[in-house]
Amino acid sequence: MKRIFFIRHFESIANRNNIISGQADISVDDCVINLQKHQDSQFYEVVIISSPLIRCIKTAETLKQKISSTKDIIIDHRLIERGMGIWENERKEIIQKQYPEYFSERRFIYYKTPPKGESFELFSKRVEALLIDLNYLLNNNDIILCSHNQTLKLLYAIIKKIPLDEFWYEKDFKNGVLEEITM
Repeated sequence: MKRIFFIRHFESIANRNNIISGQADISVDDCVINLQKHQDSQFYEVVIISSPLIRCIKTAETLKQKISSTKDIIIDHRLIERGMGIWENERKEIIQKQYPEYFSERRFIYYKTPPKGESFELFSKRVEALLIDLNYLLNNNDIILCSHNQTLKLLYAIIKKIPLDEFWYEKDFKNGVLEEITM
């Protein structure tokens, strides 16, 4: 049976400083990928698909070396993080004070559209379109998706058929940790 794995990019400076990244192209430091849960796993015929943002590409390249993959990394724009509009590169606490109606218990209400940002409807359509191609690729390969927290959360909910309100605020993908997603 073919497997699918998710990995959120390495921690960025923005992550450490509570800055909203969205689609801003922010770099990461060299970090270690946590494969501890998968140390006995064999990765043959694995396809790594990455968001085009540098923080994901760097993570994917490190992962490719770690698992000795010979296949090229596929860059897919549908894995990019949700566009957060004028909030990108701003501190979360400042945005939370300026736009309290977009937050509940200090967490962004996922179905709201940040000013000049990507609507949840467009974000969902983009991510759902990726799943069609993933199903085709899964027939022949294990797949590792290197992406961003919101994108991975949405993919997870769609794959697992979980209503977003039931888990969106409970689940976050940790930076640099490979997680197998059972289908």
